[in-house]
Amino acid sequence: MVLDQTANFVRGTVSASIASGDTTISVTDASIYPDPANGDYNLVLWDTNQGRPDQDSAVEIVRVTGRDTGTDTLTVTRGQEGTSAASHPDSSALLLDATDKLLSDVDTSLEEIADFAASPTEVTAPVNNDSVDTQSGSFSESLELSKADRSHWSPRSFEFSGPPMVAPHPVASNPELTQSDAGANADEVADPFIVFDPSDGQFHLFFEELLDSGDENIGHATSPDGISWTYDTTVIDDTDHKAYPFVFKWSGEWYMTPDPGGGNDFDIWQADSFPGSWSIAETPITQSGAGHDLVDPTPIFWNNRWFIFFNDAGTDSKHLWYADSTGPAFTGRSWSEHPSSPVVSGDATLARNAGRPIPKQNFIDFFSQNDTDRTLRAHRITTLSTSAFEWSELSTSPIAQGTGYGWAETDIHHIDMLMPFVGGPSIAIVDGRSAAPEWSIGVYTLSEKPRTVFRLALTGSNQTGLRDTVFETVGFNTKQYDYNGDANATTGKFSVPRNGIYFVSTNARIIPGANQDYRVIIRLQNETDLQNVVANDAQVTSTDDAGVQAAGLALLEAGKTYRVQFWHNAGEQIAIEASGSNGNGQYSRLDVIGLY
Repeated sequence: MVLDQTANFVRGTVSASIASGDTTISVTDASIYPDPANGDYNLVLWDTNQGRPDQDSAVEIVRVTGRDTGTDTLTVTRGQEGTSAASHPDSSALLLDATDKLLSDVDTSLEEIADFAASPTEVTAPVNNDSVDTQSGSFSESLELSKADRSHWSPRSFEFSGPPMVAPHPVASNPELTQSDAGANADEVADPFIVFDPSDGQFHLFFEELLDSGDENIGHATSPDGISWTYDTTVIDDTDHKAYPFVFKWSGEWYMTPDPGGGNDFDIWQADSFPGSWSIAETPITQSGAGHDLVDPTPIFWNNRWFIFFNDAGTDSKHLWYADSTGPAFTGRSWSEHPSSPVVSGDATLARNAGRPIPKQNFIDFFSQNDTDRTLRAHRITTLSTSAFEWSELSTSPIAQGTGYGWAETDIHHIDMLMPFVGGPSIAIVDGRSAAPEWSIGVYTLSEKPRTVFRLALTGSNQTGLRDTVFETVGFNTKQYDYNGDANATTGKFSVPRNGIYFVSTNARIIPGANQDYRVIIRLQNETDLQNVVANDAQVTSTDDAGVQAAGLALLEAGKTYRVQFWHNAGEQIAIEASGSNGNGQYSRLDVIGLY
């Protein structure tokens, strides 16, 4: 697919009024626009007397197919992207901007070049359920999928040869499930677990529902393909906290081990009628008997014995228990705490469990939440017995983190993986939190290639003394995470490991002085060549704190150094506000995400 042409800071002025039927537009200077001979592109056309484009009821998108710099005219096709051809006065603006068509085309291009690989193996523990079809062989192929193409495919189990890496699924429209899907009383949805039931040919999703009353229940949704989800109903609703609904089928029975909340006992739930009816089968471990919280229970069957990991939120610790006897039965057992427990103590970056582990022949990949920088960490357990426990962090950890924008801007803290289709990419169900804040559920997939993702933030002290009409480098001083990049928290600058297209978003929250009604500019600049990558300017019209953001897709080059700069004409020195107690760095920060 050929993408529309783009360029920075291209905004011109219409020099003669335009009738609704005109296909030629006169402008003051046609040379500032790209030559359509190199590819067509869309422009936003609006009457600046009405204010911004969204304030002009006649705003229109036109497609440029020709340019004459001698007569300063553009040949256009009118009424693009759902807009209508309308009359516009002279002095209207024509802006080259990233419209919905361009961004959609970028998404489609990413799908076309997606290259996913995995090798399936037979499941020997409740990775998802024991009814999943298993197949031998491997695949590695570039693919372009439509939802219709997937209707005849069947789910299977999987393994991956190297450390896990995940990226947004190529055919998902994330988020795929939100609080609005769960009904008027739901505030958030999170902690998703996915299974497949061959008896009805449906994928089933169980997740935490946080209601506006403060109650937390277990909700259920269904899907024919594991991508698009339809909310069904609340399946567990009692007076206690319920979250993290770890669900699996074992020896012909469906089990769930939901998080009971701090101070409550650990219950094993069993389906009376899957998926909608559940009851407590037994309470094998009590909080008083354990002496610690039993949060986020994460069971795993390993070497013919059951183990369960718990989190004690009060002490930021991860506890490990095991069944006193061997054999496959999940219920009817006594349990003991492991001699190495807690395996994590006093560490908020690792204590909380983050989804279904993936057991392999010789190791188990285990996921944990980092409650400090809001990332998803991955460890490989290489020794697990009643007397020993050993693990180490994987080279690709963290495998997921907040995106810096949109539905998962600040956090991704849970994952559950399933290989759903013969010949198709895997499904990794994740939850994400927006800046609102609000938790939603999206679909990711295993990825062969590590993504470059990092965040720099200004924390602690404000950056003061920003001079009038001088571009000054923003002093980001905290690296909140850096995955496969090269971000420098001393200089506030960064570089990338490879040439590619990246999503870049940088924010600065301004602490104004006494003056108001002045202009500010924030830009990301290639320091090596002094070329602007993304930039934005705004008008500050009050003495209240204000923010300015520059964001967009950009081609970044390996070996170049990039910096964020800030400019203003307030007539006095002003300051940029640090995040302070805001651990996510939402005030003044830089997010860089590699796309391809």
